[in-house]
Amino acid sequence: SGGPDSDQPWAIGGSTGCNNFGGEVRQADEGVLDVVELANTEMACVEPEGVMAQEARFLDALRAVATYELDDNRLRLLDQAGQPRLSFQRKLETASDPTALIGRGWQLTSIGNDAPQADRPITLIFQDARRFSGQSDCRSFLGTYQADAHDIAFTSLSMLGEIEPACQPEELYLPGNGDYRLTADSLAIIPDRGPAFHYEPLPSPAADRLAGSSWRLLARTEVIDPAPRDVVAVVPGTEITLQFDDEQISGSAGCNGYGASYEQQAENELTFAVAEATAMGCLEPEGIMAQEQAYLAALTGVQRYSIDGPHLWLSLADGGALLYTRMD
Repeated sequence: SGGPDSDQPWAIGGSTGCNNFGGEVRQADEGVLDVVELANTEMACVEPEGVMAQEARFLDALRAVATYELDDNRLRLLDQAGQPRLSFQRKLETASDPTALIGRGWQLTSIGNDAPQADRPITLIFQDARRFSGQSDCRSFLGTYQADAHDIAFTSLSMLGEIEPACQPEELYLPGNGDYRLTADSLAIIPDRGPAFHYEPLPSPAADRLAGSSWRLLARTEVIDPAPRDVVAVVPGTEITLQFDDEQISGSAGCNGYGASYEQQAENELTFAVAEATAMGCLEPEGIMAQEQAYLAALTGVQRYSIDGPHLWLSLADGGALLYTRMD
């Protein structure tokens, strides 16, 4: 509340690079600014180097502000002696269409001005209006998000599979919540804290032909009354696979082998016949048979597919999905 035409202080807030800050300022006269109160959270950020010293200098400078100059899109804050202490560029709001995110796959090109130090492409795919998937340097991930015309928030995240010792500590390469800018050939996510993440479209596969491809299940999602969608990872110690031949699929459901016919139609439509499976009973690991039954039932609900980088996404009639990674 408050403002230039009010005797009440204005509320201010923002990020220092590590912590968030908030407070009140009062405009006594045109060009005169009095910082009435200022406080900040007290996290200690180790990286990047120098961030805490930068934060201390910023807060000291803000507390010393006595006057300001506003020129078009630039705000300069000066101390009592008229010396410039801080300079800001106006944050320009540009609206994006959140529905244009759906079905798009992206590859990370830079964080700020630096290329990601990763051994494989870092990807981010918006599978539908709520779910995203992708891969970091070591593992794949699956989560939920919310987006409007300006802001995006990643509301849940599940890392899939076991992390290899060589990958510890794991670098996720996933931005925090913040603004986003979307065009036909670029995506920028500007977190509330830290540098911007810049993406380019994932290269389109030469063809979406499934025949001859082999996949390993990473996770499935379930719809619960009717939301949220739970991520169900593969039972540790088991492997579920999917092999496409010209007209048949085959693979392991974790315990038993299975097979079925499939039909690949236009616009990435895909349907499976009811799968037939061998009849072994596996006692270990715990949950293997329940997992197998749920997986085979899910296959009958497949309606659509998409291939993004190393991942195959099968959309189900009930709103759930199956997420696979390509097998070498």
